[in-house]
Amino acid sequence: MNYLDSSVIIPALLAKHPKHAACKFAVDQDSVTSNHALAESFSAMPGIYKVPNTFASAAIASFARVVAIKEISTPVYLSVIDQAQKRGVRAD
Repeated sequence: MNYLDSSVIIPALLAKHPKHAACKFAVDQDSVTSNHALAESFSAMPGIYKVPNTFASAAIASFARVVAIKEISTPVYLSVIDQAQKRGVRAD
């Protein structure tokens, strides 16, 4: 299972994004995301990437039909953050 956050969702949806191919490849039937990641993606697409909000809304709705959407509990979020820190994960 691949958890997809906005750092993968947005490039997967934007064909001109430099990481589009790799991120689109990561989206498969075993992918899962959360409503939070979808809302974050909608906020960033028009705000940061300057795409029309009508496109962002339609693209995210289409994406949501392809992946599983599961809510993540606070203990799981904190565990993931802890593991990311231990692995040296950071944003680029």
